[in-house]
Amino acid sequence: MVKINPELQNIENLANLLKSAKLSVIASRPGMGKRDIAFAICSHLSDKMNIPFCFFSHKKEISYKGKQIPLVDIRQSFEILLEKAEEMAEKQNVRLFVFDYLQIIDPPRNTKGNILEAWKAMICSLKDFAERKNVTVLLISQLPSSVDKRDDPKPVLSDLEACGIDKEITDLVIFLKKSLYAEEIVMEIALN
Repeated sequence: MVKINPELQNIENLANLLKSAKLSVIASRPGMGKRDIAFAICSHLSDKMNIPFCFFSHKKEISYKGKQIPLVDIRQSFEILLEKAEEMAEKQNVRLFVFDYLQIIDPPRNTKGNILEAWKAMICSLKDFAERKNVTVLLISQLPSSVDKRDDPKPVLSDLEACGIDKEITDLVIFLKKSLYAEEIVMEIALN
């Protein structure tokens, strides 16, 4: 059984950090609970601070603690997703947009061949959207398997480059990893 580090249970602190950021990332290898942490943050912001949010996901239906999560299918072109986000920010006053997860979004049509460049273009567009509309964007991203092959599999900011994420434009990065010493998930936060 995997235990969650007590640090992760202080969702209020995470939510406050996220609320003040424009572009944030939760990143880890598979099975670390990225989506669960995002749900907990969104639920806290919605319930305690009345901040509307939307989850862009490949899942058909998601609930968190018995509550249905508002979803938009992420398996669409990036242009359509961005258009929907713009409309939701303007018409429904949605202030937090979660993209679960970056690597399955269809890249913009004007990016040919290089998927890393396509991901970088999408992230820059999302940061621009967040700044223009004064909203928060949270990206969920899977780190490359090369992280597991190191002596210390601790994620570092440079690991984001393999996901097309330019660490210079992120405001907040939350890394999740398994503890080397216990059967628990630990979190590290990097702020720009």
